[in-house]
Amino acid sequence: MAAWLAADLLRDEGRDVKVTAELGMYGFTPQQGDVFLFSLLHAAGSEMLAGIPEILGGMVAANPRALGVLAAAEIDGTGTINTSVSGDGRWLTGSGGANDIASSTDCVVIAPSSRRRYVERVAYRTSPGHRVKSVVSDFGRFVRDAPEEPFRLATWLSDADPAEHAPEEVARQAAHAVATRTGWNARTDTAVPEEPVTERELAALRALDPDGRYR
Repeated sequence: MAAWLAADLLRDEGRDVKVTAELGMYGFTPQQGDVFLFSLLHAAGSEMLAGIPEILGGMVAANPRALGVLAAAEIDGTGTINTSVSGDGRWLTGSGGANDIASSTDCVVIAPSSRRRYVERVAYRTSPGHRVKSVVSDFGRFVRDAPEEPFRLATWLSDADPAEHAPEEVARQAAHAVATRTGWNARTDTAVPEEPVTERELAALRALDPDGRYR
């Protein structure tokens, strides 16, 4: 959903972004109302239908301008991702194409905040984290300048108008969110208010997901 929305907004700015999915779809615009990534309805609107080697090996690994968008059942402070096995041994979903993407191109990870998701150390290492540039939670965005550096909270999303927050209040709220909603010990002192979600963004998301499965 995050990738689809970003591509939609970029098209509005005149930037033609090619959305791909590892099973072989290239240059597709999602069918509104169908949130399944590999739906045949999306395939019908693709510019090209290829295979896993062509997408992951060519369009991703061999493309210096590719950006991977991944989820995580667990992610630690190094950016390492677990989508395979929980800490108590339960099977999750496996790697799929995640390891191929994380190993070969820059990535953004979309992960709702939870102390069980943002962990000190993942229970299983599905995908390496050295190319994870940013981790986006529901309350803000974590970034780092180099793979060996820790993540820091760069933006803080509040329900109120950003102009109403004093810098010290932003820092206080951001620190509280990181401490209570993640298991990370990330810096928050440089976090700045993020612009509120717009009506345009909400309309686009609700058109893609009218049933609210990911709301």
